[in-house]
Amino acid sequence: MQVKIHTDDNALLAYIDLLGTKSFYQDSALSIEEKAKMLYETLLERFLVAFKNHFDEIEISENFYINIYADSIMICERTRTENMVEKLISFLLKYQLELMSECNPPILSRAIVGRSSYFSLHIDPASNNPFMGFKNIDISLCGGRGMVYLDSRLNDLPVGIYLCDSLNNESNIDNKRIIKVEVECRKLSFMKQDHKELESPINYFFPHKTKLEVIRGFFEKSSDEELKSKLEQWVLVHEERITEIRKCESDIKIISDTIRPGTSCNQIV
Repeated sequence: MQVKIHTDDNALLAYIDLLGTKSFYQDSALSIEEKAKMLYETLLERFLVAFKNHFDEIEISENFYINIYADSIMICERTRTENMVEKLISFLLKYQLELMSECNPPILSRAIVGRSSYFSLHIDPASNNPFMGFKNIDISLCGGRGMVYLDSRLNDLPVGIYLCDSLNNESNIDNKRIIKVEVECRKLSFMKQDHKELESPINYFFPHKTKLEVIRGFFEKSSDEELKSKLEQWVLVHEERITEIRKCESDIKIISDTIRPGTSCNQIV
């Protein structure tokens, strides 16, 4: 079996997590085939198109490892590249806004950029291993502290794109687009969408409304209180009605899998 193993003790990572998938899977109004197709179109097809539109072919082939699993995506910088933090933040903002404003119904997500240890295994599809020869076996392996670290930073936070404060020295993001995250031990910043993008018209389902108006309308009409709690602060930030991000009110627990009695903030950052 031909296996390439990529490891990095301090990898630059971008982690994307779709929200509402548990409710989506349990929705009896949709068939399992419809759910599979919708997840494919949202998580895989739209992501790949958006990624190819944002980065050129050489950048994609030389600079990234990408692992897609369950309802999440992990992007790992393959080779150190100038301004990569800004490039990843810019991509994540565009991809998230597209999912919220151009999908019907809107798809909510959270994403974060940070550094931590990470590994991924890449298996040659032409492997001569008999077990790997079966067409219905597909292996995608990735892991490391980075997966747990980034996921725990997002736990209980609302919809948004977040940047670990440890990367502040590696980025040149306009301070006007950075919102403080007021959650104990997180050390994160929330990245605001570009105002011009939010005010631009939609050409798909709502040709006479701006992207922000479409998202605000979804928030007001939704009957899913959990999703509304995760979207509310995003809406208020971009309407300039709040200036800081806090935990979602419906999610009281705080990264309990990571913080145990006697554990200090410095031990988990």
